[in-house]
Amino acid sequence: MKMEKNYLRFVLLALVLMVVTFDAVYAQDQTVTVGSTYDYSTVVSIMGSSFTWNVTGGTIGTDFSYTPSNTNTQQIQWLQQGTYTIQVTEVSPHGCTNPSAPSSYQVLVVAPATIEFASTSSAACSGAAATDLTLNLSFTGTVVYPIVVNYTIGSNSYSRTINSGTTISLGSEENILVNNTASDVTKVIQITSATSHGAPLTIGTNRTHNYTVYATPQLNPITHN
Repeated sequence: MKMEKNYLRFVLLALVLMVVTFDAVYAQDQTVTVGSTYDYSTVVSIMGSSFTWNVTGGTIGTDFSYTPSNTNTQQIQWLQQGTYTIQVTEVSPHGCTNPSAPSSYQVLVVAPATIEFASTSSAACSGAAATDLTLNLSFTGTVVYPIVVNYTIGSNSYSRTINSGTTISLGSEENILVNNTASDVTKVIQITSATSHGAPLTIGTNRTHNYTVYATPQLNPITHN
């Protein structure tokens, strides 16, 4: 009977260790892109405290880069794909620390996504002035928002920030929807670059979209003979 109880205890302990190990390996608090930079912070619980920051799971200068801070904020740039753990310990003015320190935060670093237009051309009749054109985008890989998209319309450069989704609205500065002429007009839109927290995304082959605004019939008076 005693042997059976010990066996059951052993099995339960093994299951607990399996669950803890699973969580440690697969759980993460944040997903970021290679090359991105973030500011991390923790709450100051005692005025005058100093802080010790550490990153595990890789090598500083190779996998990540930061200048150790003794304040409650720490800036870190992520250089290589992988899973890393940020640790911070608060030290009171009298040298005291929490017995459960450090606080930990897990970060998954993934390769930059690819961004491009979902199609390379579209067309419509003339629309309203000072109104954006909404175009669909295509992403490959893990997308980490917000994304800053830099683009040109003709020779002019612009920028838009995408906080979610797979569309971009642009061109109101150039009245891109408007054509008051008797001929079709094509506006050439090209993505020049895109970043996620400073990390450059890969630009796909469909980086250019040609938007054609059809000629607008003139409103001519009615005459008679």
